[in-house]
Amino acid sequence: MRHDRTSACAPGSHPPPSAGANASRETLAHGDGAKGHRYTSPFRKGQGDATRKAIIDATLKFVAEGRFRPEAREIGRAAGCDPSAITRHFGSLDLLCRVIAREHAGAVVQAAGLGWNLPDEQNAAAAWVIMTGTVRAP
Repeated sequence: MRHDRTSACAPGSHPPPSAGANASRETLAHGDGAKGHRYTSPFRKGQGDATRKAIIDATLKFVAEGRFRPEAREIGRAAGCDPSAITRHFGSLDLLCRVIAREHAGAVVQAAGLGWNLPDEQNAAAAWVIMTGTVRAP
C-alpha cells in the first residue's frame, strides 16, 4: 500500500510538521525525544554516549591548548573516531562549538586567559565569541 500525504494516519504515528521546526538541530542529531526512532540497545546507546563524550573531551583538550576552532579531522583523530561522528552526534562543527560554549563556558573563558567572574549566561556568550569569532547567543 502506498502512503501519500493526503491519507489519514493513525494518531501519533507521525510527529506534527511543526515539531522539527521547534526542535534544535542538536536534539535532532542526538536523537533525544524524537518519536518514531527504532529501538537502540543499551550497549549501542552506551557506545554513542562514549563517542559523544570523547568528542567533547578532545575539543576541550584543544581549547585548553588555546586552539578554539580545531578542524573536524583533528577532533576525530584525538577522539579516536571518524570526523563524520561530529556531524552524527552534534549536527555540525558549529553546533559542537555551541555545546562547548554552553556546557563548558568556564573552561573556554579560562583557556582564553580571561579572569572574568560573570554569570553563567554571560560566560556562555563570551565562550561563544571566543569559539567562533562571531557575536551570537549560544
